[in-house]
Amino acid sequence: MKTIVIVSELKDSTTDLVSKWVLNENAEVIRIDIDFPELKIIEISTENLIVFTNFGVQTINKDCVVWFRRAMYFNVLTFSNYKEELKKQYHDRVHNFIEFRETVFSFLKWLLINCKTIANPFIDNNINKIEVLEIANSIGIQIPKYCISSSKEHILNKFSNGEFIAVKYFNSYQFTTDDNKVFQCYTNKVSYEQIENYKGEFANLIFQEYIEKKYELRIFFIENKYFAMAIFSQGDSQTSIDFRKYNFNLPNRTSRATLPKQFLEKLKLLSKKLKIITGSYDVIVDKDDNFILLEVNPNGQFGMVSFPCYYNIEYYIAKKKLLKCL
Repeated sequence: MKTIVIVSELKDSTTDLVSKWVLNENAEVIRIDIDFPELKIIEISTENLIVFTNFGVQTINKDCVVWFRRAMYFNVLTFSNYKEELKKQYHDRVHNFIEFRETVFSFLKWLLINCKTIANPFIDNNINKIEVLEIANSIGIQIPKYCISSSKEHILNKFSNGEFIAVKYFNSYQFTTDDNKVFQCYTNKVSYEQIENYKGEFANLIFQEYIEKKYELRIFFIENKYFAMAIFSQGDSQTSIDFRKYNFNLPNRTSRATLPKQFLEKLKLLSKKLKIITGSYDVIVDKDDNFILLEVNPNGQFGMVSFPCYYNIEYYIAKKKLLKCL
């Protein structure tokens, strides 16, 4: 039977939907959730892989097609398991964890070498925000003025008095408390005067010029197919700075968007230079209709683009990408 392997995470709902479309075409799905606590690599050999997952023991052969949907092993394994092991304060268990992590790396490498694959976790999990902005700028994509610094003096020298500044972290961190409350780090807007009057010390953060937007775009892509959605978040004070501060009582209006051909070709070139096969670009369109790139997330969610815009991306990935590779 034809077999599709999807390397993902336990709570990724898009994996569920893509799997259903694959099963509908009478192909087999082997799902490997990289954050499954009892994940065990039983065997890695020249012939095949054998792994214990939340779906039982699975054997993977070289004729499988693999989609690295969310193989975010650095965030999941290194942080959560290390934390638990350090609590126990057993050096031998920390050593065992490091060996297990290297086994997972070997498992992922085996798939990359021996199977037809979509995406590469060793590239996707090492994309840097500044790398993205600088390469984008070099090929003519407009980016915001930015400064990374812990020095108030240097930050103020980069911006003008009276100017507003967007402050963001390098990563979109989430923190979970013992009572399962989740806290998210968002982009925030501050004034030049607030930074000037601040008495404490700064961490190394990304300071960008704050640009008044007409609307913003979330653009999901897989290989050369791009799906764009306009998000009209600027009219709501809760979402105007960071649309991820969702207003569930009055959601932002969204619609399909058509990208200018020249801008689309530049995005394709940027993806090629970054060596990423799939991901989500965040772009804002300013009052003068300039398209300004903010960042890319190679592991970004796309359900929020697929459903409101009727793109049916899950079907496209299953039918036009995964099954077509078999």
